[in-house]
Amino acid sequence: MIFRPLIKQATKIASGAYITPWRNHTRAKVMAIGGLANLGYGTLSFALNYAMAGEGMAQSMTYQVSRMAMMGFCAVPLTFWFLSRVHSRLLLFLIQLMGLGVFFIDKGTNELWNALGITLAFAPYIALQEYRFCKNISIENRGNETALNSYLVVIGYSLGLLMGGILLQHNLFTYAAVGGGLCCILGTFFLYVPVTGRNNARKVWSLIGHNKPSTRLSFFFGLFNPMVDGCLPVWMRVLGISPLGASINLSLRPMIGLFFTPIVGWLIQKKGMRASQLGGVGMVIGWTMMAGASHYPWMLAFGLGILSIGSNLLGPMEVSRWFKRRSSAGVISRELLVASGRIPAYALGILTAFTLPLAYPLLGLGISALFMIGTRPTRKGLAWRLKRG
Repeated sequence: MIFRPLIKQATKIASGAYITPWRNHTRAKVMAIGGLANLGYGTLSFALNYAMAGEGMAQSMTYQVSRMAMMGFCAVPLTFWFLSRVHSRLLLFLIQLMGLGVFFIDKGTNELWNALGITLAFAPYIALQEYRFCKNISIENRGNETALNSYLVVIGYSLGLLMGGILLQHNLFTYAAVGGGLCCILGTFFLYVPVTGRNNARKVWSLIGHNKPSTRLSFFFGLFNPMVDGCLPVWMRVLGISPLGASINLSLRPMIGLFFTPIVGWLIQKKGMRASQLGGVGMVIGWTMMAGASHYPWMLAFGLGILSIGSNLLGPMEVSRWFKRRSSAGVISRELLVASGRIPAYALGILTAFTLPLAYPLLGLGISALFMIGTRPTRKGLAWRLKRG
């Protein structure tokens, strides 16, 4: 039969994308727990984003910038230091419990307390999930494993967005805070593993300084990521979309991304940095459609769908370049670079969403174009890599 080779090849690709990553029991455990714990992260993240948007531009910006700075520059690196100490499991549990308690100080109305609370509650889990996954990644199927892990995380996070919208719609912020915090405390408990030795700061800066393609990709990924994840709930609230309506729109991403897992895994494995340009094209098209949503509302859902395709490609590709190093230094380096891009992008995104909401998609379009320019493969970089072998 003429179609038999095609069917055989498609079956092989699908098996590598959906089945093979589960054959390692430790990796399967990390991926499953990651998806479940991110359900709680998405629930609380949406509730805080939407609630802070109602407090005003200054409060929303202060909350997000503080959260990103504390998470990327302090909390995740310090988590690895705590993991090398005696009784680190108990110490991390107490830190997360403190974060959960912070939300009850002012019941989610103070931006700085909220930023501190979500950082303390979620940083230990985020650090452990990334570290455990990168230690169990394989070389031969790295692209598919990273893509599937990323989409399971996104599925959990997106279901959390939907849950957060439902709870906030009924004024149940306390349930979102407690449920979200407990999910990540459980995730940390099941993923816990001590890290021997101390992290060498020189190794982190060496990775950032000498791994130029990955450094550029992570920084520019940090630039566009808040436009898709952090600022969109705020923009939707400014436009008058209800919490439930906003969460339904934002939960489209995993439904689309799961179907593209085999393609994304293949692109990560075979095309490297060149695949970033394809993701950038998807982002440009998506933001262009969303810019027309003010005149044609139906374009909003389609624009978000295409944004999801681009984001689903770029996210796993960016993170896989650091995970292949299988070290805590790689995880810390990535968090520092992504945070460096996220903070200025989020500040600009929030300012635009509140003051010029109709121009927000145009800002996203501009940042996507900047991403494509900043991450384009260079002949010099290719020649250097070939020379290094």
